[in-house]
Amino acid sequence: MVPGKVGTGYCSYLLTSMDFSKCLYNIGEQLGSDELASLKFLSLDYIPQKKQEPIKDALMLFQTLQEKGMLEESNLSFLKELLFRINRLDLLTTYLDTSKEEMAQEVQTPGRAQISAYR
Repeated sequence: MVPGKVGTGYCSYLLTSMDFSKCLYNIGEQLGSDELASLKFLSLDYIPQKKQEPIKDALMLFQTLQEKGMLEESNLSFLKELLFRINRLDLLTTYLDTSKEEMAQEVQTPGRAQISAYR
């Protein structure tokens, strides 16, 4: 894997916070409004509805998740789970170097899933 190359686990081999920001931007740009609504719904346990109202795009959601400590350069697990839950496996593999099988196993491991099964 080569750091900074799209399609090679770009976010998993971060060098700088600029790379991290670019990765989040690239992911956010590929998410539609329906997917954003799904991500917001899945994040309700961490970001209350009232705080979600001003969130109009994925980048704003990512920023809010960072403020809550749910999304960090060194911890992308919540973002991975969000993308897995909305079935954006293309973004999961392209930017986060994680397969569908890895995520399926991760969320089945007791205590590892961060999103309620009831969401």
